[in-house]
Amino acid sequence: MKLLTLLILISLTLSGCHIERAFDYPDEYKGYYFHGKYPTKGSALAEQTKKDMLDCGFRNTWNNIGYMTKNEVAISSMCMENKGYSKNPPVSG
Repeated sequence: MKLLTLLILISLTLSGCHIERAFDYPDEYKGYYFHGKYPTKGSALAEQTKKDMLDCGFRNTWNNIGYMTKNEVAISSMCMENKGYSKNPPVSG
């Protein structure tokens, strides 16, 4: 019985690692569109977007809900727009 429990725990642990990689949590910096593309984890664009977010007054680059007032978010978002970022890709058509 102990061996079965151990095997179940090990398999759940190992499969949990694969599941985590499959579902990449949408950090806030990944929502900014810049010159035709969204930043991907570990890319140069991701690092630049994170730097620009912090320079614009965001307190972090993953989730600012509850950390900033609506006014602070609006000012920081306008700063990002002035740097050329957008929250939505341009509509073609």
